[in-house]
Amino acid sequence: MMAVMGMGACATYHSLRSAITVSDAGNLLEASRPQESGAATILVIGTDYRGGANRELAGEGGEFFADSTLLIHLAPEIGRA
Repeated sequence: MMAVMGMGACATYHSLRSAITVSDAGNLLEASRPQESGAATILVIGTDYRGGANRELAGEGGEFFADSTLLIHLAPEIGRA
């Protein structure tokens, strides 16, 4: 029984694997890349940890609070963030 199930799993894997098409996307990216503008995009990720000396600030609910995520785009042509 286990041998039959193993052979079926192997046949399914090979069937699915042969249906995958691999393409090189490098040429597609270069053709549609925008002009260089001097703009910068910065991703800032952090966790609000309230343990140790900051434990009293945490109050009820433990040491960890929501993670922080900031996405900052600096565009020189606009002159502001």
